[in-house]
Amino acid sequence: MDKNKPGIIKKAQGSEWRTVGKEALILKAQTARFYRLNETATVVWKSINGKRKEEDILRIVLDKFKVKKGRAGKDLKTLLGLLRKNKLICTLRR
Repeated sequence: MDKNKPGIIKKAQGSEWRTVGKEALILKAQTARFYRLNETATVVWKSINGKRKEEDILRIVLDKFKVKKGRAGKDLKTLLGLLRKNKLICTLRR
């Protein structure tokens, strides 16, 4: 399987989340760990619906915030990497 091939991003099972103001709080049940996302990361989190690819989410971020595409793309890759590392999301490759 090609790890660089884009795929559909979905939230991993076993997490509950709520929005508080403009931030999201995520509880990973298996580890009882909480994660707090800032406003931008919350927009990304809400955009992860099991139907979108990274480029779709990037488009949403660019529409919502005044930021350069290159910077937004780099920051998005970093955020998605952290969410994957903490097993909060996964990528479906077909």
